[in-house]
Amino acid sequence: MIVSLEAIFLSTFVMISQNRADAKREVLANQQWATVQDEDSQNEELLRLSRQILDLTQQVHQYASARSKGAGAATAAAPTDDAAA
Repeated sequence: MIVSLEAIFLSTFVMISQNRADAKREVLANQQWATVQDEDSQNEELLRLSRQILDLTQQVHQYASARSKGAGAATAAAPTDDAAA
């Protein structure tokens, strides 16, 4: 009977320690999930900003190429001083 009573106490302590370990694991998992969600929102923001940078870069290239084509056509149409002499 003493051995049975000892087994009951030991199993109770084992269950209590397992419950504490499970609670710690749950808190850690919740913190990790919050970190993952924060990183996901940061990644989305970085993607949005990268798309804006890409769009602006393309607009600058289009503007620069249109301006250089316009400047090239204007210089080709304008007479130079050497040709007039």
